[in-house]
Amino acid sequence: MAGIKNYSTTASNNSSVGGVNIAEGMLPSNINNAFRAITADIREFYNDSQWVIYGDGDGAHTFAYVSGTSFTVAGANVTSFYHAGRRVKAVGSSTGTIVGTIASSSFSTDTTVNVTWDSGSLQNESLVIYVGILSKTNNSIPTGIITGANLSSGLLVDNSSHSAHTPDDTTVFTTSASDSRYFRQDSTETIASGDTWSNSDTKVATTAAISARIIDLVDDVGGFVPIANETSFPNANPDVNDGAGTIVSITALSTGLTADGSGVITISNGTVGNSTVTINGCGAAATFASGFGLLVETTTTLNTYTFVRLVPKATEVSTVAANATNISAAGANTTNINTVAGQITPTNNIATLAGISGLSALASAESSGHVTNVSNNLSGINSFAERYRIASSAPVSSLDVGDLYFDTTANELKVYKSSGWASAGSSVNGTSARFQYTATAGQTTFTGADSAGNSLNYDSPFIDCYLNGVKLVNGTDVTVTSGNSVVLASGAASGDILDLVAFGTFNVAAINATNITSGLLGTDRLPTVPTTKGGTGLTSIGSANQVLRVNSSANGLEFADIPGFGGILGISDGGTGLSTLGTAGQALVVNSGGTALEYSNASSAEVYGLEMYYNPSTINIAVSVQSTGSGNKYFIDGVQQKTLELYEGNTYVFTHPSAHPFRFSTDSGNTSAYTTGVTVNSSTQVTIVVASGAPTLYYYCSSHSGMGGQANTPVPADNSVRVTTTNQGADNISATEYDAFDDVLFAASGFTFSLNSNGRLIATV
Repeated sequence: MAGIKNYSTTASNNSSVGGVNIAEGMLPSNINNAFRAITADIREFYNDSQWVIYGDGDGAHTFAYVSGTSFTVAGANVTSFYHAGRRVKAVGSSTGTIVGTIASSSFSTDTTVNVTWDSGSLQNESLVIYVGILSKTNNSIPTGIITGANLSSGLLVDNSSHSAHTPDDTTVFTTSASDSRYFRQDSTETIASGDTWSNSDTKVATTAAISARIIDLVDDVGGFVPIANETSFPNANPDVNDGAGTIVSITALSTGLTADGSGVITISNGTVGNSTVTINGCGAAATFASGFGLLVETTTTLNTYTFVRLVPKATEVSTVAANATNISAAGANTTNINTVAGQITPTNNIATLAGISGLSALASAESSGHVTNVSNNLSGINSFAERYRIASSAPVSSLDVGDLYFDTTANELKVYKSSGWASAGSSVNGTSARFQYTATAGQTTFTGADSAGNSLNYDSPFIDCYLNGVKLVNGTDVTVTSGNSVVLASGAASGDILDLVAFGTFNVAAINATNITSGLLGTDRLPTVPTTKGGTGLTSIGSANQVLRVNSSANGLEFADIPGFGGILGISDGGTGLSTLGTAGQALVVNSGGTALEYSNASSAEVYGLEMYYNPSTINIAVSVQSTGSGNKYFIDGVQQKTLELYEGNTYVFTHPSAHPFRFSTDSGNTSAYTTGVTVNSSTQVTIVVASGAPTLYYYCSSHSGMGGQANTPVPADNSVRVTTTNQGADNISATEYDAFDDVLFAASGFTFSLNSNGRLIATV
């Protein structure tokens, strides 16, 4: 068929056959070659004549892959030819040869054909599409050609063979066979409405006949008669046989009914004809409230009924059902309920208990054992009440050393000493307080409210002063004696920042040592070191350069030389052999080797400005390609067309198959390429540095459609700390820099800061 599909229906357009030139002026030898090519094409067509490659008169159409189940016919509206239900065959090097049925076709520039394949699917490659020669509009099939005689043996079941035939999906019945084997709606097989009922298995009843039959049976056995209320009873006996057995349902009583002592209810005007109705068996003096329903049964006596049951309201049944658990609980506790009932009368203890305020709170506390704990520790509670009091003036009775009282006038906690009441804490409550002032030109005194509105208050001289981050020396650079102001030795410049850190102190009550009856001090305080108090009976305090140490028996103290030192630090004792004491301000420290002592600069005051920031990183991502039912797709981390989270500032390196270049776009249709921060490293690798404010992106294959997905570009959370210091006074921190810090610490030099895995700040010295 390879040759015939290329022939034109316009004779003049056929200038070659099988590659043989047959145009005007051709070589005479080409005639026999052309005939040979034509006969070869005809022979090839007949070898597979049930399939054709359709063309429009000038060669075959061009086919293109769309998906595993779709292809296009380029530039032609051939939907009537490629119609639903027609069989097609596709051939390709990877596709192989597959056969299917057209599901639908549509035209827009090209004709798109959707196919349900018997097996397999189309691959993205050059394809040849064949169409079955039979179509739904084929008029060439002769009429009457398809008859019972022409059907294959066993396909048709006639009247003579239907009774022995086993049902299957490969044969059809003739009309006579169908009539004989299956139901036929005529008088011979049907019971219609009005016909005499038959119990024969050879007949089928119509719905009308079934309804009539049911009515007849119900009329024979009695039934169920609903009425609206107690004055709507029928005038005649509702039972079909005028006897017992029919239930009359009263939907809802309009008024309450009460039985007499014999259990009889009499209803005047109970029937629709205003006759009296009698209901027996209701129970002596039984009452039935309005709104409830009743079920009663007919008797052989007209207008006389027997009580069956009370029908409650649906809403009340629902209410009871919703409280089934509580009802069951009440049933299981009838003894307790009766006990409670016995406390209502005659004593009415329950009413008395209910009148106690705070009872609910007490019950809640006892559920956790608090009430019992209080009862067990009542003496301690009473003692605490005597030890701690709250008043506007100092207590004057029941005073013991160590008693506490909160002065509501001064808002201050005080402790009782042998000399009377004294403050139990500092003016800043034993903590630290921070103040900050911005200086005016030449300002020396700082007091009152700071920049945050906090009034300066400190325990002199427990306050540190920092001018522009540099610690001032108390008594030299600044005077700190008043407790509510600081005075600089030299006036500050306009805009200078003065930071103050105040430390609280405590006034602890004096305790006489004789009151200490346990622990390390068994007697009075130790003014000397006599033998009786663990000493050595020393009569002097030793000689120069000696130290106080524990004696060899570990039962006293003694003065002695430092072992091996001879009273000094020499080279033989691990020192450095220093002949001087260093320079002013230096301290004695262990050397870097940890083998000796040396003089070195001590740590100085330092200001640490702390800022949180995001520390970008580089992430490598592997991209693979897999074939799915709808074509090739990108897979990342095993997920098809995964939605990516590309954080601003990070660098992402994507490695991909060379046949499927990985690129970025600003729209889902991938028409606007995104190149900001994007570098194509090679045929298998692309890098993107996500810019600040980057839009939502879409990744795609630049060679094939429908493979990619979405890439969000969120702003990351801060994950690192940046530290700025005064570098032991060598560097200055400007006011602008200072205000930009997330936090500021004032400490000695030598600290380093980091964040742990939980995001907490770690300080290391």
